[in-house]
Amino acid sequence: MGEAGREMLKKCLFFLVLIVVSSPASPLAVAAMGTQIEGACILDVWTTDGAGSHLSKIGNGTLQIGLEVTAITDCEEGFNVSIDGEELGFLQGGGFLFFTVSTSTHTMEFQNPNGTTSFQNLTFYPADMMGQAIDFYEFQEIQDGDYWTAQSLRSHEFFVALVTVFSSLLFSLFVVERVSGFLHSRSIGKEITGVD
Repeated sequence: MGEAGREMLKKCLFFLVLIVVSSPASPLAVAAMGTQIEGACILDVWTTDGAGSHLSKIGNGTLQIGLEVTAITDCEEGFNVSIDGEELGFLQGGGFLFFTVSTSTHTMEFQNPNGTTSFQNLTFYPADMMGQAIDFYEFQEIQDGDYWTAQSLRSHEFFVALVTVFSSLLFSLFVVERVSGFLHSRSIGKEITGVD
C-alpha cells in the first residue's frame, strides 16, 4: 500500500471513529440536549451531512462532519449570529436558522441581551469526504492472511464465557469460605471466653 493509501486509511478510520462516537439523533432529540443560556432559554447548534442521516452537535473544540449548520432557540429575544467575527444574520426566538459554513470556519458566536454563547476551536469536514474514503476501500482486494472464521470466533467466545463463569464461581467460593471461616472462628472464641 502506497503513501496515499495509508493517508486515506487514516482518514477513513478517523471518520469511522467519529461516527461511532457521535450518535445520530433527530433535531428534536438534539434540541432536548440544549445548551443552557442565562435566563433559562436554550440554544442548540448542529451540523448535518446533507442527507440528514448524521447530525453532529456543535460544542467547543468539536470536529464536525458536514458543512450545513442548523441553529434553534426558544429564547424570545433571538440571537445575532457571527461566524469568525463576521455578522451572518439573526436567529428569531422560537425559530430555526439554516446556513452553510466553510472548512476554514473556526468560531461561531450567538449574542442576545442575556449574554453571548461562543463556540471556538471548531473543525469542519465536508460530508462527501467520508463517502470518498468508503468508496476508496470498498473495492480493495482482501489480502491473504490468517483470519478468524465464524466458527472459531464462536468457539473462542464460548471458552471466554466458560472461563469467566468458572473464575467467578471460584472467587465466590473463596469469599464465602473466608467469611464463614471468620464467623466460625469468632463463634468459637465466644464459646471459650464467654464474651459476646
